[in-house]
Amino acid sequence: MAGPEVNDPLKMVAHVRLGTAIAFPPKPHLDHIGMPPDVVALRVEGLAPAAIRLVWRKQESSRATARFVHYATTAHAAAA
Repeated sequence: MAGPEVNDPLKMVAHVRLGTAIAFPPKPHLDHIGMPPDVVALRVEGLAPAAIRLVWRKQESSRATARFVHYATTAHAAAA
């Protein structure tokens, strides 16, 4: 079963707080958004690195998509 679809990190945290999802965000994302006191972040050891691919329609004009691509690529560059 797939989890909820979210389009920003704050919504991700909201779903975690509600108990409707778990998440494996990179540490820079957590540093950027801050964690509420009732959410715990644990470092997970032993996971293999995962390649991240972003794909969207060529004619996409959504501001939400543009913001996500910008945020994801900026966070990825900061983590490297």
